[in-house]
Amino acid sequence: YTTIGIFLILFVNSFLNIKNKYPIIFKILIFCIIVNILDYIPFLIWGTNAILHSLTFLMTCILLPYLGIKEWIGKNKSAKYFTIAWLFYFFLLIPAYL
Repeated sequence: YTTIGIFLILFVNSFLNIKNKYPIIFKILIFCIIVNILDYIPFLIWGTNAILHSLTFLMTCILLPYLGIKEWIGKNKSAKYFTIAWLFYFFLLIPAYL
C-alpha cells in the first residue's frame, strides 16, 4: 500500500493541480508521503505492522475524494471521472482494511 499511496498523491497533484489551488492540503499530503516512507523502512527491516501507514492512507482516502468533489463542483470535468474512479477503488479497499 505504501507505493500506491505515494504515487496516488503525486498523480492527484499533477491531475488536479492541488499544489497551487489547495496549499494546506498539499502540505498535509506531503507529510503523509514522508510518514509513509519513514514507516516503510522499519516494516522492511523488522516486518512489523505498518500502523502509521494505515492511518495516513486512510487520511488520504478522505482528502482525495474531497478534492475531487470540490473540483467537480468547480466545473473541472476530468475531476468527475477521477472522483468516480477513486470512490470505486476506496469501496473495494474497505474489505481489505476490515
